[in-house]
Amino acid sequence: MRRSIRTVSFLLAALMALAIVAGCNTGTTTTSTTGTTKGTTTTQGASGTTGTTGSEPVLEGNTYLTGLPIVKDKETFKIAVVKHTLDKTNNWNEKEIFKMAEEATNIHIEWIEMT
Repeated sequence: MRRSIRTVSFLLAALMALAIVAGCNTGTTTTSTTGTTKGTTTTQGASGTTGTTGSEPVLEGNTYLTGLPIVKDKETFKIAVVKHTLDKTNNWNEKEIFKMAEEATNIHIEWIEMT
């Protein structure tokens, strides 16, 4: 009986160690070069989207796949938030961090304040 408890304990410890190592996988994707035109490399990613590496980011629909801005044409999202009683601003759009984020991402957030 004592030996089976040790065996089960060892198997559980080994399983937990394996789960921790498996959780550390970075999940990298690979890209392959499909051609070169005048110094610009055209690549095709794992999802099948194509684009050129260099000055222009890859665009899929209205969304840039990497970098900032996130979208080409301005988007607006509505988000409900609870206003804290100690908050001195009248509107969340007055906060400097959200102004900077809107400039960088090209995404406007319409804050719906709940009290």
